[in-house]
Amino acid sequence: MFRRILLSFLLLLALSLASRAGSYLFYGEIQGIGGYSSAEHKGILHSGMKHDSMQKNSVGFDFIKTHSFLSLSLQFRLAYDDNKKHLQPQIYNAYAKLSLPVGRVWLGHNRPAFGLNSYWDLHADLLGGLTMYGIGQELDWGLGYEKDTSWGDIRTALTLGSSMDARTQGNWAWSGRISYGILNQQNWNTGLSVWAGKPLEMMGYHVVNTHTQNTFLVGWDGALNCLNTEQKAQISVGKLYGEHTTSLLYRMTLGLDSEQRWQAALQSIIFHLPSQTQFIFGPQLSYQASQTVTLRSAYQRNTHTNDHRVLGQIYIYFLI
Repeated sequence: MFRRILLSFLLLLALSLASRAGSYLFYGEIQGIGGYSSAEHKGILHSGMKHDSMQKNSVGFDFIKTHSFLSLSLQFRLAYDDNKKHLQPQIYNAYAKLSLPVGRVWLGHNRPAFGLNSYWDLHADLLGGLTMYGIGQELDWGLGYEKDTSWGDIRTALTLGSSMDARTQGNWAWSGRISYGILNQQNWNTGLSVWAGKPLEMMGYHVVNTHTQNTFLVGWDGALNCLNTEQKAQISVGKLYGEHTTSLLYRMTLGLDSEQRWQAALQSIIFHLPSQTQFIFGPQLSYQASQTVTLRSAYQRNTHTNDHRVLGQIYIYFLI
């Protein structure tokens, strides 16, 4: 914990010094979450698995700095871990990104270039995505490259493969994605990606297995926005931590009013290993009460753990 606090302080100090020139934005972030899990037989203060770092009661900030061809980002929060009953310092985004004529290069803690997670931000979403089941990593420490083209984009990253924590135990990972279509202009995008190496099997800051295992996953993903619907899908196959695996995610989000303040989503995930098959599905209802406040509720069913989970959340994100 001390290492993460020290690293966060040094990053914040560097960004504060950098803010003397150029423009910057500073946001506050507050998240309140609670629910009930039938598998845990109790009320819970998290949405995912108990060791996962995402979707916990937390307070923090998001610092974004731009100056000419350089951008800096640091997102930090203190989250309450109801499993270990203590506050957990968390670093989310923490990177410097350099814009060059040939593309953008980043260094720090950012998104690996695999699947929907390479551009789909789910850090405050109740349903989560495939990274919650080890299919890729939400964020990782390393070096990456991005380039937008007239037909899509190209991304690649060489990272530690240790997810939220900067660990070096012979672990490493490489990811790459190439896509066709521009989602915010053409309303669709489809991509092929690879995640390979010897990453650590992590769940947030918790090490599931200290021994690295060969991983090689290939994936297809697609996103389509049509009328008042958003659809996203991903298929990944290969070897995950030494085991053959197949996974599938599909989510449809429906805007319920003209201002898109009310949204209903339905998501299904199939995660298969030789030892188990998990089917996780459920709806989510969200309401943007104001520019700063979003309310969410969700139900999830996991057939493998026989878990029925009901969740509620308030998420506040405001400019300081």
